[in-house]
Amino acid sequence: MSKELRKEVDKEISTICKAIGFKKKQYYFVKLLDDNVTATLSFGMTSYKAKGHIFVDVIVGVSHRNLEQLYADLTDIDKSIFKPTIGEQIG
Repeated sequence: MSKELRKEVDKEISTICKAIGFKKKQYYFVKLLDDNVTATLSFGMTSYKAKGHIFVDVIVGVSHRNLEQLYADLTDIDKSIFKPTIGEQIG
């Protein structure tokens, strides 16, 4: 996959996400829904099967702050890396 094409696709994804209220945070685009709930979008790209084409997959997620804090307290995990509580690849 050419770096230029990848940058162009990344830029377009970022523009679309910003237009619908998402902001980039680490590996995700996030949108605060309320004090406890954050919607997430993440994107994967590959071009292994069709030269000149990029396949993009989307993972939609939700992060629930209270559940994540409880999990962190119970397991002593490092919460410096944000991640959704649950997510699903939609293609």
